Amino acid sequence: MSTASKGYFSILQSRKDALRGETRNVAVVLVDVQQETGMVKAAPISQISPRLGDQGLLDQIVQGLSKHVEQESGFTLQSLNDLNKSLTSSLILTDPKPAVLPNGDADKLMTALYKAFVRPDTGGSSALSRGRVLDKVVETLRKYGKKVQRGAYIKDYIFDVVMESASKFDVLQVLSFATPSKNWIPSEHQTGYFLHAIEKLNKGGAAIIQPPGQKSDQKAFESHDRVIRLLKKSKVDTFAAIDLVHCLGLA
Repeated sequence: MSTASKGYFSILQSRKDALRGETRNVAVVLVDVQQETGMVKAAPISQISPRLGDQGLLDQIVQGLSKHVEQESGFTLQSLNDLNKSLTSSLILTDPKPAVLPNGDADKLMTALYKAFVRPDTGGSSALSRGRVLDKVVETLRKYGKKVQRGAYIKDYIFDVVMESASKFDVLQVLSFATPSKNWIPSEHQTGYFLHAIEKLNKGGAAIIQPPGQKSDQKAFESHDRVIRLLKKSKVDTFAAIDLVHCLGLA
């Protein structure tokens, strides 16, 4: 015989334009009333904002929220209400709404809520943009227990990934040549910036590069090869995103 327990959920939203009331859904926060547990599921950070600095701030907030909700013993509806009242500026939490957990399955309900309210509409695009690759890199590093910051500064220089845990490298640069772009000069500029930054800071860095695909423009291949040459001349390790676990010795 099936049973159902009660849950409540709120949507974490980022205010795109406070004057116009425009918001973007960032994450679902769900509380299981019976179990007094909470969970958070966020959209890929790159799908919320394309700007690295914004991604770093959003990532910090989502990570902090997840830690608070999922590691706090006895997360209740009152806890969710308290969060709702505490977030009132650029990030807000909608008023909690009731939901039924069929057979007490919070994961199943969370998946449905995420699809309904948060999952980005990519328009069917499967292009591995720089942001998407960075999403995967950060997710993989954390999966293997590494503490990392995304879009973080060291002194006056911003990096895609700053390693806080002991690692072979201090910072990581992420690039992708697997998109339909016709202009690859920004990727070459980013490489130059990265090389300048690690030299000035005397940091060990590596570049994670998504190579061009079969349908990529010829200019993508030319720019990719140019970037690889620049990095190798500076004795900076480069590897494909697919080789991340092996090359960083995570497994």
